[in-house]
Amino acid sequence: MLGVLFLFSCGNKDTKQSNSESETSSKSSTKTEQATIVAKMEKGEIVFTDKKKLITRLEKNMGASRASEMDMSTLEIDVSKAIDDEKTEIVQLIVSNKDNTEKTAYLLDRKADGFDISTTATVVTCKGCNVGCNPRRVIGTGDGYCTDCEVDPNNPNAKCEKTETLAAVVRDKM
Repeated sequence: MLGVLFLFSCGNKDTKQSNSESETSSKSSTKTEQATIVAKMEKGEIVFTDKKKLITRLEKNMGASRASEMDMSTLEIDVSKAIDDEKTEIVQLIVSNKDNTEKTAYLLDRKADGFDISTTATVVTCKGCNVGCNPRRVIGTGDGYCTDCEVDPNNPNAKCEKTETLAAVVRDKM
């Protein structure tokens, strides 16, 4: 009888330890997912969770020389319709350079707790004019494109050029 009680006691401890490990693992994965959220829905609007940490993350991603050309105070979340599916909203993080003639967009993926920078979508940069020339996305292919330059009397011949680069997003705990 004592042997049966001993075995039951050991088996119960193993179950408790296994449950405890599962809880710890679950909490850890939740923290990791929360650690990568750059924006969240708040009262019907998408807002940054920690803009300073996001800027640091973007600067690491861009590299020092490229980041110095950009004006991080222009950081914004853009919600637009996909060109090939008007029902689909595209959420992008956009940063512009100091004279607003270049805009770089990172696609944001929806997560359970908010939005994070996509690690699979390309980074789209539109360059050439300060009115228009905005990064947008096509859902079917995932490709990016740039809107046309709007007529600018100071620069009537401005052309908008697109560059797409592979995602190289720096992951860190935010």
